[in-house]
Amino acid sequence: MKTPRLILAFISLAIFIAFSLLGCGGRNKSVLTGGELASVRNNPQVNLPGSTIHEQLEELSALTAPDGVNPSTFEMLKQALAEALNERRSNRIVFKPPTGPSNRARNLRLINTDGAFTLRWNYTNVGDYNQDGAVTIADVLPLAREFRKPVTPDNEWIDGDGDGSINISDVKPLADNFFSVCEGYKVQGSDSSLFSWTEIGTITRAEATGPGTLTFNFEITDLSTYQTFRVIPYDNQNIDGEPSEDTLHAYSLTISGTVEWNTGGGVNGANVTVTPDNYLSINYATTGADGKFEVPVAPGMYPVKILTRVSYTEPDTNLELTGFKWTDTLNDVVAIPPITITLTDPANSELTVSGGQAQNADGSIVIEGLDASIAKVWAESYDPDENPEAFPGSYEEGGLFSLNSSVYMWATAQDTSGSQVEWLFQPATVKLEIPQTQWRDLTDINAGNGRIDVPIYDFEETSGEWVASNDG
Repeated sequence: MKTPRLILAFISLAIFIAFSLLGCGGRNKSVLTGGELASVRNNPQVNLPGSTIHEQLEELSALTAPDGVNPSTFEMLKQALAEALNERRSNRIVFKPPTGPSNRARNLRLINTDGAFTLRWNYTNVGDYNQDGAVTIADVLPLAREFRKPVTPDNEWIDGDGDGSINISDVKPLADNFFSVCEGYKVQGSDSSLFSWTEIGTITRAEATGPGTLTFNFEITDLSTYQTFRVIPYDNQNIDGEPSEDTLHAYSLTISGTVEWNTGGGVNGANVTVTPDNYLSINYATTGADGKFEVPVAPGMYPVKILTRVSYTEPDTNLELTGFKWTDTLNDVVAIPPITITLTDPANSELTVSGGQAQNADGSIVIEGLDASIAKVWAESYDPDENPEAFPGSYEEGGLFSLNSSVYMWATAQDTSGSQVEWLFQPATVKLEIPQTQWRDLTDINAGNGRIDVPIYDFEETSGEWVASNDG
């Protein structure tokens, strides 16, 4: 290297070196006729057939098992629902909007598509298993059809209690939210951190689209006045239900994964910081004994790139070890696969330092020209094809241009006082062996001088990106 370099970094060779409700267009429920529905819209507390527990239980008793459903299983579900409804304190049932934290609209996010902004969220009315706008007796039918089936995007809303299984426990959310009605949503915007909300429009449940969980899309035309948004369900009497989180605080993504040693095993107690590239949300976690972590994220706007940073102080050497990984998201909220971030174990990567030179046992890593203040050096080189989890950031220059790495190296050092070195006080030269399997990727950028010259990139820990450095 021709100039002092940050040693606490990764170095890469491409070489890389870096130190319904009722009437919303859905299916009609068997409980109410068209004339009865009109009356309910005018007076939701009117005592119509099916508006008392007794009458609902009669409706439930009359239901027969859907095609393909075991009759005994269906009878079991009917009995569980009857028992849950009988536990209600009042015999009268009135329509109401979806309320309670579990009925906050899910996956609220603002999407930027070439400068056009859309607010998108998923229909949320717990217990409305056929998604027709109201929670009624008829919702036991889809529960029976999906009973004990794996939870997938095609049935996930039927997992009413959110425990990851469609089972008998999903009867209780149906009973608890019985006669919850969602006619649509009111969309509100706020122009300040005080969160004073202004209604900017409405959207009906009939405008939601599938397949899977119904999805709403509302065009946002004024981002200069409003910086954050939320939605509120309303019922057939225009009564508001549970407001959603706002777009700046709605945790619509989860970044999960493992921090592991390059020698195997999880890193316990590593600090994990997750930051979207729009910096609208910064969230933290600490790894458990198995090295695993899970961090909820509120990106605020999609698409977005998310940087996961790991910091860990190794107790035996007092070295601060770092790792980085970028994750790209789509416009839609999808389950992001778990990531793995690999840290280099200092116990197996210390070099021998003598006479201003540091070298590993097999000579594949040699660092020359070290000043007298350098007491200890640790380094490890990686084949990018065999060890992608150890590669920091992403295979991009400045987050824009793809890189094809031939080898990359992690290195750090301590001075004679035991402090971790951040800058070298004089130029040092790094010699790094490139795996033969990577020779095919080498391109000589300065032909004719008797050697192969390749670009060198430094990893900038502040930005989490690779930047072009020297040629070598």
